[in-house]
Amino acid sequence: MINVIVCSNKTDSWRIHTEHIKNTIGCEYNYIRVDNTANTRGICGAYNAGIQRAVGDIAVFVHEDVFFITQDWGKILCHKFSQNNSIGLIGVAGSQYLTADNPSWVAAGRPFIQGKVIHKNHNNGMCILTIYSESETDTEVVAVDGLFFAVRKSLFTSIAFDEHTFDKFHFYDLDICMQVRKTHKIIVTPEIIVKHLSGGKFDLTWQNYGEKFIKKYKQILPVSCSDQHPDLKNRINFENYPLKMMVSEAAYSSICKLDYPPDNPHPASLNKPGQKNTSEFPPIIAVTGMHRSGTSCIAGLMHRCGYSLGPIHGLLSDNQPDENNLRGHNENFLVVQLNQKILKTSGGSWYQIPSQESIDAQENLVKDRISHFTQAFTGGLIKDPRLCLTLNLWKKYCSRLSHIIICYRHPLSVAKSLNKRDNIPIEYGLNLWYEYNVRLINNIKDLPVIVTDYDNLLNHCEEDLFEILQILQATLSKSDMVSRIKGFFEKELNHNQYFNTETESLPTNIKELYLLLRSHALAPSTGK
Repeated sequence: MINVIVCSNKTDSWRIHTEHIKNTIGCEYNYIRVDNTANTRGICGAYNAGIQRAVGDIAVFVHEDVFFITQDWGKILCHKFSQNNSIGLIGVAGSQYLTADNPSWVAAGRPFIQGKVIHKNHNNGMCILTIYSESETDTEVVAVDGLFFAVRKSLFTSIAFDEHTFDKFHFYDLDICMQVRKTHKIIVTPEIIVKHLSGGKFDLTWQNYGEKFIKKYKQILPVSCSDQHPDLKNRINFENYPLKMMVSEAAYSSICKLDYPPDNPHPASLNKPGQKNTSEFPPIIAVTGMHRSGTSCIAGLMHRCGYSLGPIHGLLSDNQPDENNLRGHNENFLVVQLNQKILKTSGGSWYQIPSQESIDAQENLVKDRISHFTQAFTGGLIKDPRLCLTLNLWKKYCSRLSHIIICYRHPLSVAKSLNKRDNIPIEYGLNLWYEYNVRLINNIKDLPVIVTDYDNLLNHCEEDLFEILQILQATLSKSDMVSRIKGFFEKELNHNQYFNTETESLPTNIKELYLLLRSHALAPSTGK
């Protein structure tokens, strides 16, 4: 018998979920609802309470907003556990490698992450297929995502959910996996497909519990069941695809119906106070400019003001800070990956710039991938300096692209920063600055553009940022904006400043381009 254990936060949702389990499990089961409508329990405490009531051989822990696409999924679990006594836990998404300093289970990227999950996009109600791997066979992992996993009940004589350390709703899944793997294998199976109505909340609370997880297991992290070692700086992330393009119309309609009724929404789909309820994706604002020109800073400030970068797992290195970007890169991994692919296939890279003709010739290679990204991306803000070079292709196939925010910085500031970071000669760095900005100016035709001077942020951050928000017709008041960005931008982050004397010594073409950008930038102090 299978015990289906659910920490339930909403009575009406529970009733719908109970009926769904009944119709899909395909075997004898016991549905154990741990009532948490008063929000007095953490998920570890709820699951421990559920185990005390369990009477079968298998304990399934599943979120209340998870629906099963696979029929008879209970029979599949029973068969897998009975055929292999070494298996202790089965999930639908997980990783073969947990890093020592990044608590996210997807941090290692491909080929270490495994599984497939359907998610609901709450901006437009569409279903997205998140593909962590292309594998069609069971794969051993070291940890799974907690949206759904099954454990041999007999293991709970020696293991338990750590409700003391993880007393809220984060990292219970990775923690229980660390306990299980001491004696048994953990696998991800592609045979069970689920739809998850929410995508997780990776906020400061999540980060806090991530630090607790790392502290608890610091003596044994990283952990792996793979012979390979990830390249964490150049990891390959998972991909999201519009499900509608991958299944029949009838199948898509059936999957979309697995949901809670609109007149009684699940808590995960409720908008925050004051947030618009929209049925469409937000427009995409692109932040770009030459490398080392403050694009990360501007994107980070915009993000603090409510412009979403999308899920944190979709960001480069999960947006963890490093010595070159102390506030994180704020870059979507798929955007960076696509642009790197365009430049590489064109015969160059970010510092060996291919001709514009070679870049534009990659249209057939990337048009579908840009279109897929446009349809699946849940955020409204992307950032990548390489967009200066690839913008022609994004203009054609990213239909949601609405504004370009150009970040520029004094050429000598950029050149000296590149010299320090990459050992690039100053003269070469100046030429890179020129080429990036010339390409960008040539590529922005027909797009609304906002030009901002990174050096000016030193003394006028609030004025410049508020004008950007006004141009974008944001409703945030200036006092709210100031409160949100407090502590993000510090003068010390802006090194290598140069002024009028150094400008006069620049090569003529570079000086003229710099002065042109200055003439179109937000005014230094008035914001007009």
